[in-house]
Amino acid sequence: MLALTAVVTALVGLRPPLRTAVRRRSDRGLDGQGPEGGDAVEGAREKWRQALLERGVLPYLRSHLPESLAP
Repeated sequence: MLALTAVVTALVGLRPPLRTAVRRRSDRGLDGQGPEGGDAVEGAREKWRQALLERGVLPYLRSHLPESLAP
């Protein structure tokens, strides 16, 4: 009975995010680009990823390296 309750709860909880993901995926064209897609948006996304890496991920990882392994 507990397992059935857990399954039902999981299905009810996962339904909205899955529905949203399916809806957003179907809104995109065959090439995966939505109406906002294009070179400008892709360039902005790449700049954002690079900034996130340089200003967020790498400093965090460097601060958690042992002194002997730090560059």
